[in-house]
Amino acid sequence: ETNNKSTDIKNIWIDPQGDLYIATNLDTLYTVKDAANIVNSNLAEWPGLNYDSGFDKDSNIIIKRGEKKIEKVFFGKGIIPCSFAYDQEEGFIWVGTNYGIYAYDKKNRKAINKIPAVNGNTLTVTDMEIGQMGITLWFSTLEKGLGRYSLFSKSSRFFSYKKNNAGDKNIHSPVLNFCRKSENEFFVAAGDSLPAIFNTDNETYSFINDSTFSETLNKTTSIELDANGSLYIIKGGGFFWTKPGKFNTSFAAVKPDSTIAPVLISDILIGGVNYYDLKNSHGNYDILKKITLAYNQNDISLFYRARGISDEDTIVFAYKLEGFENEWVVVPYSLLDERMNMAQYSYLKPGTYTFRVKVKKGNEDWRKNQAELVIIIKPAIWQTWWFWASVIGAISLLIYLIVKLRVRTVRKQERLKAAHEKELLALEAKALRAQMNPHFIFNCLNSIKSLIQDDQKDKSVTYLTTFSKLIRTLFNNADKKEISLYDEIETCKLYLQLEAMRFDSKFSYVVNIDESIDLKSIQIPALIIQPFIENAVWHGIVPKSSGNISLSVLKN
Repeated sequence: ETNNKSTDIKNIWIDPQGDLYIATNLDTLYTVKDAANIVNSNLAEWPGLNYDSGFDKDSNIIIKRGEKKIEKVFFGKGIIPCSFAYDQEEGFIWVGTNYGIYAYDKKNRKAINKIPAVNGNTLTVTDMEIGQMGITLWFSTLEKGLGRYSLFSKSSRFFSYKKNNAGDKNIHSPVLNFCRKSENEFFVAAGDSLPAIFNTDNETYSFINDSTFSETLNKTTSIELDANGSLYIIKGGGFFWTKPGKFNTSFAAVKPDSTIAPVLISDILIGGVNYYDLKNSHGNYDILKKITLAYNQNDISLFYRARGISDEDTIVFAYKLEGFENEWVVVPYSLLDERMNMAQYSYLKPGTYTFRVKVKKGNEDWRKNQAELVIIIKPAIWQTWWFWASVIGAISLLIYLIVKLRVRTVRKQERLKAAHEKELLALEAKALRAQMNPHFIFNCLNSIKSLIQDDQKDKSVTYLTTFSKLIRTLFNNADKKEISLYDEIETCKLYLQLEAMRFDSKFSYVVNIDESIDLKSIQIPALIIQPFIENAVWHGIVPKSSGNISLSVLKN
């Protein structure tokens, strides 16, 4: 480096093509292409050296320019590379960092975060290994123990261990590195405990408790197994090893747990997305007993596998989804690709389902313990009873309000109509009185004039007296819309008396009143009866020589 930063090399690794990867304490990955190629050449044949050397301030010899070009790869600020693995199928490099795992395409020099840390926390990946058939990536972390990433479902799971050393509360299941012991076992360097063996079938840790380890602290920093079968352990500052072939099960016995089901649900995809990625969290499907999904998360794929059973070609699975199907679906183990060991359900209706899967070997009986998972799919809002009850209630309330408003409007219109009709009748009656009163008064005055001219003084005085009474009554009731029936009858009597006098007893009249009727308590429109009497006189009697008018008031 040209600056004064202190650069510590933490890890070096060479891929199958001979490219060198150097991880330091900085957020930069250094790469050297073809670094592992060996050039066999006689130094005398070289015209000169292909690198420049020099001295630092302390007179140490340093390389200023190397023969191979060193390139830098920047993953992001604060993202420090820690470990490496090669994916032969995909052709890229897996790079473990302090913020998860990246897939590095060295051809295009691009990195994609495949297993990110959650909620900004660190996820320091210390070691990695591609599993059998290239479908599983195993890795170790300082925060969550061992991890397993499915390259098919793009999902990860973590396997933490119970700490044997309770002194350091700031460390949670740190694994500094691991190596393969057998097909289904790993040696594990537990950073706060004894070295351990992790069984991938029952997913448990068994710690190696050997008397030799009592001389050092229970902090295992590295563990490796060579091709000859020798195990090397760095623990608590001490170095331990076993001679080739000496390692056996008595050194680290693995006891199977009979309570663990021989079959487990390894992955769950919801619409092609891993369940834990969907929930933005990490977890263990073996302890997951129930999941709750939305109504549109009804496309489910469930992956399962056997554990603790050898001879996989003889394994048979059976599964069913209670609430969807009643019969077990029996399928053989897919030796070609364990990704085929799956059950898929699409367009599941809202409800509660229980997925069960069991396993057996060959012709034996089905293993007793089963893996099961309760799946709850919540209905959409419009699929719930309370939603429709609310809709019906709202519609009913709306109809009620509309009907009530309509009834109120109709009643208001009827009241306005009645008021208008009443006002019209009053105006008609008023107009009638305005026409009738002058006509009647004119006739009466003419009659009085005739009596005076005929020198009928007494009769004219009587006529005038009766006429004055009638005029006084008309004036008193002129501004009233309604008068008592008694006043109306009195007015009619005065009118009949005047007309009988004017026509010189040409007709007789009689007024009959039902004695049970209280005339003063009954209100009627003013002059409602008088016009009928007037019409009877002028159109019924005058054309004839004589007649009789009868005014009767009866209660019907």
